[in-house]
Order: sequence, then C-alpha cells, then structure tokens
Amino acid sequence: MTRLKQWGLMAAVAVAVLASGYMWGAWGRRTAERQLVRANALVALGDARRNALSGSLDLYKLNFGAAAAHFETARATTDRARALLSDAGSSADPQDLAAAVSALDEARALAAKLDQAAGQKAASAVTLLDKAANAP
Repeated sequence: MTRLKQWGLMAAVAVAVLASGYMWGAWGRRTAERQLVRANALVALGDARRNALSGSLDLYKLNFGAAAAHFETARATTDRARALLSDAGSSADPQDLAAAVSALDEARALAAKLDQAAGQKAASAVTLLDKAANAP
C-alpha cells in the first residue's frame, strides 16, 4: 500500500506543478494580447495617415486618379484600425474615426471629380487620425 501512496503523491505533485506552470504562463497573457492589438491598430492608423498624405501630395501634382486610390486605401485602413481599437478596448473616440472615414470618402469623391478641395478633406481626416492615435 505504501507504494500506491507514493505513486499517488507523485501524481498529485505533477498535476500541481503543471497547473501552477499554466497559471504562471497565462497570468499576463490577456494584457499582452491587448497591447499587441493596440500596437497593430496604431500601425494601421499610421498607414492610413500615410495614404491620406500621399493622396494630398498627388492632388498637388494634379494626379487625381492616384489621389483617389490613396484616399480609398486610407479609408479601408481606417476601418480596419477602428475595428482593432474597439477590440483592444481603446479610449479613442469611435466617432472621430467614423468622421475620418467619411472625410476620406468625401476626399475620394472630390478627387474623382477633379476637385482640389479634396486636399482639405484629407487634411481634416489626418487631424482626426492623429487625435485617435494619441488617445490613451
């Protein structure tokens, strides 16, 4: 009977060690995942800002087709960033990102109509993107 008790005690110790190892490994996992999603969202916001500024530069070169394409890419990237920020639980105002998306849509539409006012819409979108990126 003592041999059975020894094996039972070893099994209980092994289970306790495995359980404590799992708990130690999972302890900071959720925070790290949230920070990773936030970092990916900030990268997406930076990409959207870059595309909006590239579109504005294309407007100055009178290349309206490329500007419209850059604004469309910026809009899609802003949508992706908005979803990532909501998943990360960020305090960034979703209304700011929605306004940036609509400003980029308007900028794309104005660029398609060969209107230089698209640059003003893109500038307002860049301001909103900066505001969202700087939110804690």
